[in-house]
Amino acid sequence: MFSSRKLLGTVSGIAVLAVLLANYAAPDPSGPHTTPSSAGTVTHTLLLDWLPNPDHSGIYVAQAENDFQKQGVNVKVQTPSGTADAAKMISTGQIDLAISYEPDTIMAAAQGMKVQAVAALIPNVLSSLIVTGKDRSVTDLKGMTIGNPGLATSLPTLNSVLAQNGMTESDVKNVSLSTGGVEPLLAGKVDAIFGYYSNVEGVQLAEQGDYTVLPFDKIGVPSFDELVLVANPDRLQSDSSYASFVRKTIAALKEGFASANADPDAAYDAIAPVAKGYDDTTLRNMVKATVPEYDNPRGFGSMDPKQWDSYAQWMHQNGLIDKPYKGRDAMTTEYLPD
Repeated sequence: MFSSRKLLGTVSGIAVLAVLLANYAAPDPSGPHTTPSSAGTVTHTLLLDWLPNPDHSGIYVAQAENDFQKQGVNVKVQTPSGTADAAKMISTGQIDLAISYEPDTIMAAAQGMKVQAVAALIPNVLSSLIVTGKDRSVTDLKGMTIGNPGLATSLPTLNSVLAQNGMTESDVKNVSLSTGGVEPLLAGKVDAIFGYYSNVEGVQLAEQGDYTVLPFDKIGVPSFDELVLVANPDRLQSDSSYASFVRKTIAALKEGFASANADPDAAYDAIAPVAKGYDDTTLRNMVKATVPEYDNPRGFGSMDPKQWDSYAQWMHQNGLIDKPYKGRDAMTTEYLPD
């Protein structure tokens, strides 16, 4: 949630992070969103939310199993130069599709950006509060130092959780973390981390000792779709070839995510070559923790308009968006496979 993937809990130091980013081609803001391939067909860009990680296993399985080609589309997966790239570049038509999050999508759409979720890739909440020690609860946070990703959404969300448990911001010490949450927590520099992932940081920390992982929707934050696929709504309405591409890409992703869920080993094999900074055992455990979260009881990609309305209302009530906004206006299920 809230782009917490912009922080690498597995990598120490900004210099190492820069090296990792250098291995991935960021999209050119001045360039076209589609390019001709060597075969003369069009190659479309799918922009990730951050460096390849276990959340993206279904995408890379779709690539490995040629699911995009089977749908007749050429898709180039790219890594962003920053996590704010998705909404801006979708809105301006510089890229075709992007991975984002429900909260970020609502926030961008409420600000007037041309962005719309077209499929929920991970329909469950992964963002979590992780606290040192076993069987901890929110009430244990009083007097603790809490590390957060330093995003605009971090403190308002934490303050909402604290308020529901009879506390205020002054009851804790907040620290903005620049190099991820795992190492500061292990080193005792913070007592808890807020806004990190149960399937990534939670798995890493479980290998190191006793920590309590509390997903956001279990501590007073409404449920939301953690990972979504976003497109440009104006282009969807005005460009039939773009709309067809989006529909076919979602169909390909449906196959890739289903295969990843059914075979975690295949999911690991697909993501391992591109997921940097993790040891093999930890990455395999992360993948095993992630792929069950792909399951959507309403069907692949499905999103609940009422839930998006509810989450947008909560965002407004907690100061995350300036004015009331219908969350359902930031999503559509029109392009999902039958």
